[in-house]
Amino acid sequence: MLRFLGLAAGVAFGVGLFLGGKWYVYVTSTANPHDAEGTSLNASMPERWNRWGCAQLRMRFPQANAPEGCKAADGVNWRE
Repeated sequence: MLRFLGLAAGVAFGVGLFLGGKWYVYVTSTANPHDAEGTSLNASMPERWNRWGCAQLRMRFPQANAPEGCKAADGVNWRE
């Protein structure tokens, strides 16, 4: 049983590391702020990380409409 719990914890850690890495690459290096996979990852991040990710995207794409997860109440502009 202990071996199974260790394996499950390792798999969960690996998945988290993989998804966290994909999110980081999206917010810091993407060529398209409206990438479906990246926007869904950013929208599902905790509030603090989501706001940081949105700030990174906004610095890199100041003229673009805000992607999902970064939109203000009007549904188009960047939230503050």
